[in-house]
Amino acid sequence: MTGLVWFGPKTNNAVYITIDDGWFPSQRVLQLMQRTHLPVTAFLIKDAVQEHLSYWKAFVAAGGIIEDHTVSHPPLTSVSPAEMYYQWHTPIVDYKSWFGATPTLGRPPYGAVNSEVMKEAQAAGLQHLIMWSAVVDAKGMQTWNNGPLQPGDIILLHWDPGLYTELSKLLAVIHADHLTPESLPQALS
Repeated sequence: MTGLVWFGPKTNNAVYITIDDGWFPSQRVLQLMQRTHLPVTAFLIKDAVQEHLSYWKAFVAAGGIIEDHTVSHPPLTSVSPAEMYYQWHTPIVDYKSWFGATPTLGRPPYGAVNSEVMKEAQAAGLQHLIMWSAVVDAKGMQTWNNGPLQPGDIILLHWDPGLYTELSKLLAVIHADHLTPESLPQALS
């Protein structure tokens, strides 16, 4: 069965920046990625990707990795198994066509997961469901243990209007703590 991942490998003081949804693409974030070669894994909603497809192609060209956050972001624990499969499988097929790479990681919307969600994710072709151990938003950063970021943390942000500012503050913390942003998919393969 597809497994849940809360932390990535700690090698090289690595932390993993993940950004969800995709409704508010940011040119400033894209420029930051291009300028600094920042590894970012985006868990995208297919409906949002389709609305901003040219941006997401530029994101991939800048080294970003796109993974699966379902078609329309429902809480998967409240839908049928057939709907779960549809929500996982459809982006896998479309992202392969649009970006030339097949997602292997998924993130359940709202973190809503149970054994059936995991089973349907595996049936759709996903290897891991990625959770998170730290969240950054307009209020600041919150870690799972209320402490500082630590090697292995998977950090959750969202594509929202404040993303560039949130990401800039996060990067200052990462560098001050001598941590290294790394690619989550490569770390798990």
